[in-house]
Amino acid sequence: MIGNRPLKPPHLLAAIDESSYAERVISHIGEYYGKLTGARVTLFQVIPAKPPGYWDDGHILDETERSERQKIVKNWQAAYENQTEDLFLKAKSRLAAAGVPERDITVKRQTMVEGIARIFWPRPAGVTTTY
Repeated sequence: MIGNRPLKPPHLLAAIDESSYAERVISHIGEYYGKLTGARVTLFQVIPAKPPGYWDDGHILDETERSERQKIVKNWQAAYENQTEDLFLKAKSRLAAAGVPERDITVKRQTMVEGIARIFWPRPAGVTTTY
């Protein structure tokens, strides 16, 4: 929760992944907010960008090749989502057991659009770096 004004009821955003830290976040939310009436939780996951094996092969793809590549990437993304679905089911059941109604638990996934290097480069106008 961000800000100095308490939300009534609180809406929490929990970024989760396959790590043990994510399990601790879910436990913490369940323990402290599970019994709070009206608390809502959004489970959020950033799907990694496509692996290097799915990048272009160093030549310009024609329309057929581009279409095939897009199908392969979509299949990879669907397989990744299927692999991590158990993660969300487990988190939802733990939150429900802690008292958060299932109707107040939502899931959001977003594919990473840019890497961290692209976010900071090129630098915005007026930003300088000194060494």
